[in-house]
Amino acid sequence: MSFKDIIGQEIAVKLLGNSLKHGRVPHAYLFIGPRGVGKNLTAINLAKALNCDGSSEIPCDRCVCCKKIDASIHPDVKYIYPTGPSLSITIDNIRELRTQISFKTYEGKKKVYIIAEAENMTIQAANCILKTLEEPPENSVLILTSTDSHLLLQTIVSRCQAVPFNRIELHRIESFLVEHHRVDKSLAHFIANLSQGSLGEALELKDDTQISLVKGKLVDMLSRLKNEDVLTLVGEFNKEVFNNDNGERGRDVREYRNKLRMSLDMLTTCFRDIAILKQAGKQVSLINLDIREDIKQLENKFSLSQIERFLNTITDMKMYVRNNVSSQLILERLFLDIQGKVDA
Repeated sequence: MSFKDIIGQEIAVKLLGNSLKHGRVPHAYLFIGPRGVGKNLTAINLAKALNCDGSSEIPCDRCVCCKKIDASIHPDVKYIYPTGPSLSITIDNIRELRTQISFKTYEGKKKVYIIAEAENMTIQAANCILKTLEEPPENSVLILTSTDSHLLLQTIVSRCQAVPFNRIELHRIESFLVEHHRVDKSLAHFIANLSQGSLGEALELKDDTQISLVKGKLVDMLSRLKNEDVLTLVGEFNKEVFNNDNGERGRDVREYRNKLRMSLDMLTTCFRDIAILKQAGKQVSLINLDIREDIKQLENKFSLSQIERFLNTITDMKMYVRNNVSSQLILERLFLDIQGKVDA
């Protein structure tokens, strides 16, 4: 894939293209934007462009350098990702980078180091990379990616050229899923909205066989909430969705976070659709087109003011997800809060 295959990031691609065209490539970039909008793909294509042997279109995607970088086997292009139980980038990772980047290139034109999710660097690692940014070796380019520049040391941010990445328009994600992955249009519409402008998220969701299960369980919980015990409902949800009785996360922290976050996002779409039906009636298009009748059954159970408070509560619960609190505790608190507001 080349720059032309990157969807929805025309400004970022144009900025990088101008730098390449005029030979004004800085020693360090900071790609800033939400998860799954093309930062890593753009970083890989920039690495290819800096080392491409092609003579016309750069990157050409055909030369040995481009193919090696795509296959992650080019000796002058390295990737650093958060690893381990804490999903962090350690000082040992950065020390190894500092050692390797000081060597001459093996076969490429420039050494390129891509540090993905750089906000996950430990403070020791961040201070260590700062030394490299202050005294960058010749023929080297660092590319840091992050969801938020405020999560990084400002001394790091100030030494990088920032390239903004935006959320992708939902209709472009929906069209991409339908045209390139043959996803059913109603499902593509739902996934595009659930992805919140993240194509990477949408591509993961299209292969998630639990989407219908989670959505169905959430709607079922809302319909039974007023008359049944919350702890029983949450226990059933955890058993079916997380494959356990108490919501304790397994070994894959990232998968646990994503599944719980997806559940909260799905609940948000349900409340959004209920609010839209209450305000606009049947004429408006819902996010959950496949369960429109189920959503309609919930229309009279909640007032608009209650829905607004529920959405605020869901936003609060997402902070607990980032702190790895168990799904049992998060969902119990959320649905007890919802039940309390319904009964009030």
